[in-house]
Amino acid sequence: MLKKNRRLLVALLVSVLLVVFIDLFTNRLDIVKFSWDFKYYIDLARNGFAAKPLLGPYAYRFITPFIAGALNRGTGLSLENGFKVVAYAGAISQLLGIYLFIKWFTKSEQSAYIAMLVTAFSMCNLKFLVFDVYRPDHLAYAFVIALFFFSFKQNYLPLLFATTLGFQFREYALVPLFSYLLSFVSIRKTKVYALHLLGAALVVFAAILLPMMLIPVTGSDLKFLSFDSQFLHKLGRILFDLQRNFIFLYAVTAYLLPSLMLLSFKRIKAIFTELGARVKWFLAIYTLVVLALSLVGGHDFCRYVTYLFVPQAIIVALAARTASKYEIAAMLAAVFIYNRIWAQIPMDNVQVYLEFLHGYSNLFSPAVVWSFIECLLYILAAFILRQFLTRKAPEKMTSSS
Repeated sequence: MLKKNRRLLVALLVSVLLVVFIDLFTNRLDIVKFSWDFKYYIDLARNGFAAKPLLGPYAYRFITPFIAGALNRGTGLSLENGFKVVAYAGAISQLLGIYLFIKWFTKSEQSAYIAMLVTAFSMCNLKFLVFDVYRPDHLAYAFVIALFFFSFKQNYLPLLFATTLGFQFREYALVPLFSYLLSFVSIRKTKVYALHLLGAALVVFAAILLPMMLIPVTGSDLKFLSFDSQFLHKLGRILFDLQRNFIFLYAVTAYLLPSLMLLSFKRIKAIFTELGARVKWFLAIYTLVVLALSLVGGHDFCRYVTYLFVPQAIIVALAARTASKYEIAAMLAAVFIYNRIWAQIPMDNVQVYLEFLHGYSNLFSPAVVWSFIECLLYILAAFILRQFLTRKAPEKMTSSS
């Protein structure tokens, strides 16, 4: 027990140090110069549901700004520092949560730390959220990890409760429950499945419909793909926008760089064989739904695809078990460099700022193309390194014999 607690404390310390280290190299969003989504969350923190204008979907993500506002009023912290405390708590819980989940799933402490580092070095999972501390996503990541754990353990009641609460931070918290229900079909337990559907219906009411009935929003800021008479026309325009689809592909590739650097056909086959049927279905459904929501949900592809962080952690952790230390070191170094973890996020020019984030709407420029090429070169370099190490290993065996 003492050894287990010591390891947990070490993992917590590493999580804290990573957050502090990355924050030291990260500037803050200029909320005076720019007027983006953060203004609605700041207004919610200051005025609660009396904020003007009170717009959806921001008003339905009220818990993060409410916590920041409570810290401001209860402790005397500035509102910015209240949001920063929440950002730190979310970042640390995200890293520690990944460590605990991957260690439980793989029974490997080394794989758990590798997954933690991959998450820490994925820019929009951590660096961006200590840059823009006003986002509602900080604690949503921790909920998603918990939802994966409850789904894999088939603890349905905790899954329902955590989904209801997590949805108030970010809508992606509903995806694990949806994935669980679809993957559950493979068991073919009709009576149990009927009860699960009833529980899911209660969650939809408590997490979605009830807030919509009780929170007095005055309008919606869902201008990109709103549910109106033009929905199908807008959806078609999105799906057939080749430039935007290219940027989406770039964003997904950039985010999945750690996985793409470690995976080989042999490792994909081994991972596919090792995972149980329900887990494979769950991961496939979750990934496809997150990708679909990311494609049609707005402009910030680089932020939306971060909700693939748990599937990526699982893939990286399983692939790392058969990867050499050189492959792992090269992957971590490439992710750190590619995401410019040491660099300040540019605030002088909006286009340069958006280019820095690896994937925004249909923003196409030479800098974006070069960034995509850089990403592909890292994947190619990992392949070459793996081929070199594979050929080197038989030579060592031959010489030793």
